[in-house]
Parts: sequence; structure tokens; C-alpha cells
Amino acid sequence: MLGWMISVYDHITSDPRDHRRLDKERCVAQWQASLGGVRWMDGMVERSEALLFSSVGYPEIYVTSALNIKNALRFGIPKGKSPPVIGIDPGDEYYLPANWVGDKRLDMERLQAIPDARLMTVEAWDLS
Repeated sequence: MLGWMISVYDHITSDPRDHRRLDKERCVAQWQASLGGVRWMDGMVERSEALLFSSVGYPEIYVTSALNIKNALRFGIPKGKSPPVIGIDPGDEYYLPANWVGDKRLDMERLQAIPDARLMTVEAWDLS
């Protein structure tokens, strides 16, 4: 599939580049997004609101404050701002409409309880 699996964690590890140490139980949001799925985080990096620690897609690791995450997700999961995608994987043909987002999970109550200044990790896996 052409797109991203995005997970948001309510903590960072001692080495933000080491995604293996992320506590999966502390994931407050997770979703799949089409090609432009990480643009919302790239925008934060451009505005100096987040840091990008790994940018090879396996995974991309961003760190930002809980306040920035709350602002980004206040209206729900961000759309990917991407064109429609027609794909063929071995044994699977698929179509993703423009701005597709799927398999969404967002625990807004848990997110709102996190102190605004806490650093959070956004992990984005390139699914292509």
C-alpha cells in the first residue's frame, strides 16, 4: 500500500531515534493515511514546533509537545492532502480516494489529560 501508518505516543525514549523502546501501551492515536499522511508533522518541523529524528520512513520519528499534538488533532485525525491512489500489490489491487485515512483510533480523553509541555513521539512507517 502506498501510504503511512502513524502512531502517537505520550512519551519519548532516552534516544528518540530508537523506536523499539516506545511503550505500545502508551499509544494515544493510530491511523493509516495515504501518500501525504505526514505533511501535518512536516509542517510542524518547518515551523520549528517539532523535531524530525529519523527521515528514512522506517520509521520517521518526530518529537513535539502535547500541546502541538492536541492542536493538530482537535478536529480529529488530519487528512493526508493526497491524490487518489490506485495500487497493485502482489495478490492485491486497491484504490484509496483522495485524502484517505483508515483504521483510525484516537483516544481524545487520554490525550487531553496529558500535560501540554510533555514531549510526545510521532512514529510514521512508510507502508510502500
